[in-house]
Amino acid sequence: MGIKVNHVGREKFKSIYELQLYEIISPSKTKYRLNDDERREYYNGMPGFSILGTDIGYFETLAKAEKRIRQIAAENRRGLYGFVVREKALGYVVSGMNNVSVRRYLKDGTLWQACTTSGIIFCDRKNMELGDSGFYGRDPKTIRFKEGDIVEIAYEKFVELAIVWQTPATKEQMKPVWDAIRKEGVKKPYGYPGILDDHYVVAVFNPYEEKVFRLKTDEPATVNVLPPSHPVPRTLAAKLRKVLEQVKKEEKDFIPF
Repeated sequence: MGIKVNHVGREKFKSIYELQLYEIISPSKTKYRLNDDERREYYNGMPGFSILGTDIGYFETLAKAEKRIRQIAAENRRGLYGFVVREKALGYVVSGMNNVSVRRYLKDGTLWQACTTSGIIFCDRKNMELGDSGFYGRDPKTIRFKEGDIVEIAYEKFVELAIVWQTPATKEQMKPVWDAIRKEGVKKPYGYPGILDDHYVVAVFNPYEEKVFRLKTDEPATVNVLPPSHPVPRTLAAKLRKVLEQVKKEEKDFIPF
């Protein structure tokens, strides 16, 4: 259990499951395009493609939401990118992060990744944890990528190509962190690892400024990091690897958690 003053266990509240479907905008266009003026303005020229999310519905159980996913996946819709199921708590006024859990599914309906760390640490106008908001590290089996792997980062409206620098913390890595926290008796909000600590660290770049290598790192949630859905051009892959090497040199003292 996350160390909190007010804790409401999962057995004490009812959940509903929100299902969203994501589709690729203009699926017939070349993927990972770099010459889109709109992308230059809104996405800093990052290689990738745009997606659109559609609300499918709310379900009383996860099983019912997954059944609907399988039904849609069986239709083989053109341009389908995938699905996300967000678990919500009923009966509470929630601000900020409002998911008890998040699950991402591939376009064929298979579960790709799940985050069961609750993001709810403030509701009903007070510090209150719904479910367990502590991040204790991941089972290595759920860490599907390693340093140097080229991946897709699925945001709400855009899928960006990136390269992995650092992977999410494992349970073994997080154990001494939690041992120290428990020893100190930390109980205040934001005083321990939470949902924002469940992430990769990736390197990305702006191809419009590649001569000066506008370097950047990002920390996407583990649940939003996927394998490339389309072939990655060799020249683009080579540039991403070069960016990773430069990032490692320039940010050698970076601490992921």
